[in-house]
Amino acid sequence: MPLIGMLRKYKNPMMKDTVAAMFAKEHQAEAIFFNPAQIDFEKKLIFGQMYKFGEWVEEVTYFPDVIYNDIPLRQDEPIYRQLQQEGLPFTTHRLGKSKLEFQEQMKQNAFLSKYVIDTISFKDVEQLDMLLQEHRTVFLKPNRGHKGLGIFIFEKFQDEIHVSNASGLQSKIPHKELGQYVMNIKDIEYHHLQPGVNSVTREGNPFIIRSYVGRDGAGQWRLFFHYAAVSPSKNKIVNVSVGSSITYITQFLDQMYGENAKMIKLNLNKLAIETAKQTQSMVEPTVDALGIDFGINEHGDIYMIEINAFPGTRPFEALVESRAIPYTLFLAKQRMENK
Repeated sequence: MPLIGMLRKYKNPMMKDTVAAMFAKEHQAEAIFFNPAQIDFEKKLIFGQMYKFGEWVEEVTYFPDVIYNDIPLRQDEPIYRQLQQEGLPFTTHRLGKSKLEFQEQMKQNAFLSKYVIDTISFKDVEQLDMLLQEHRTVFLKPNRGHKGLGIFIFEKFQDEIHVSNASGLQSKIPHKELGQYVMNIKDIEYHHLQPGVNSVTREGNPFIIRSYVGRDGAGQWRLFFHYAAVSPSKNKIVNVSVGSSITYITQFLDQMYGENAKMIKLNLNKLAIETAKQTQSMVEPTVDALGIDFGINEHGDIYMIEINAFPGTRPFEALVESRAIPYTLFLAKQRMENK
């Protein structure tokens, strides 16, 4: 019976881990929950927990056949290297590039370049000022940001600049003070700029479409779900982690685009899968899950805002676990066949 190692950064299983363990049993496999502190590399043992008869109990096992990973690579690289030296396959790899580096690569891709928003490395305030003159709204993003943290939005209003972040409007500054404000931002040299897309509801609230794609039990890309995330205010940052609400994609598109909604959804379906395929062609690690953020303007034109290689699964955790376990077992089977 295959043994799945559920590598987590926290000490005790959460509900999604219970769901994953139950799906593992449905596929005639077992799962051992553990964190980095519970690995004995010398004896090749895992001191973790297993789900038995409706509860988690402490258990000791030999190393598993595959690692179902939930720790971002940069947080515990030594653990990755040591486990990979044991020949264990992993799920959930990062792209191995900063968001700016990957955006630059997408511009050179014949397919993705048609949808990607122009993204440029921050050089100086004059560059930001020129973008504001042309687009009125410009995002300043950290090269390795996540969950909307560290993002600044600059909006031009005649001789005044409004500056917002994840918490809402922060400052209204005279245009002549833009340079002083920007140069006081921590690590400004490690940021990039992105023009805003007019992806807003009829009430003026910004929204994005999050498309979650992952691999199935045969290693093929599948669309798991879409949802629309809507900011509760006119604040331009849209992220569930900072308070944006989630709504069902079909009803949302119907309300926004009427008779064009069905075609837009079909285009999103195709675009999400093809984006995953093109992304894999540009990176070395085998990627198995992506969260792709799209904006849609008032005409129904779709723009790709960014691609996330360690995507959140809320509120579809059970659905994701049901698809992730078969892929995890696919990796274990590949390992056994290659021995």
